[in-house]
Amino acid sequence: MRSIELSSRGTGESLPRERRTTPPSPLWPKPSRRSLGERTSTRRGKQLQASCISLPEDPALARLADAYDTRAGETTIDWTRLRGFIDWLRLHPHRIEEAIETPAPRTDPLLDALLAGIAEKLAADAGLVTPRWTRSVPPLPRTWAPPGTPRMIARAEKATPEAFRRRNIILAEADLWRPCD
Repeated sequence: MRSIELSSRGTGESLPRERRTTPPSPLWPKPSRRSLGERTSTRRGKQLQASCISLPEDPALARLADAYDTRAGETTIDWTRLRGFIDWLRLHPHRIEEAIETPAPRTDPLLDALLAGIAEKLAADAGLVTPRWTRSVPPLPRTWAPPGTPRMIARAEKATPEAFRRRNIILAEADLWRPCD
């Protein structure tokens, strides 16, 4: 194996050690000494903040009444909270009946219909009687579907549980319920 010595433009003289490094390039910025988390959390003048909240020992569907936000006349659902509730009940199936027995206060028609559909599906999956309060939640006036291409919506419609379908909600079961292991 041969080694190549850096020299000063054909004079045969070796460059001093400190001059052998490549100069910084504007195309390749100098690596930051900040961690990846620090760099990504402060990108574009925004800062990412994470916080921890204490979860109640006894999650209840009624506590999900505020799992939405309405801005510019459009409702945004906090899907993470809904999935977390369903995941918790999967780990504690003996608590399903008490978790769904009390209705959530009425807040937004979409959220009300979603929570009633979730309660009905959880009850059906556990072989329980459907809570009476779900009958008083009307279906949405128009069909609601998550954003997506026509093909994605057609697939979601095929996988929508009956409890959601009766309430004019197109939402695939796998969007809220994780597959069983």
